Amino acid sequence: MKLTLRDSTEWVETVEAGVNQIVGADPDKIAQAIRDVEERYESIKKRFTPNPFGDGQAARRIVKAIESFAHLAHNLKINIIPARLRILTDKYSHTIM
Repeated sequence: MKLTLRDSTEWVETVEAGVNQIVGADPDKIAQAIRDVEERYESIKKRFTPNPFGDGQAARRIVKAIESFAHLAHNLKINIIPARLRILTDKYSHTIM
């Protein structure tokens, strides 16, 4: 469980998922929030599965999809890089083709 010691958060998904509580900076509210977390630890722990942000593998899947598309385009002899950019990328094309 995350306690945000501010009056707002950019991570609204964590609040909506019930794994983050906006507490603010008041020491009494912070202490009470900590006691609440300690009392409800087991039920809170269950909320962390599944992770609301995914499995942490999005970048790996994106790279794999781009590489697959680049290989397919290369095999079909389809130009997927605009001419202006090709000048910059030709010397690196062996890394993905």
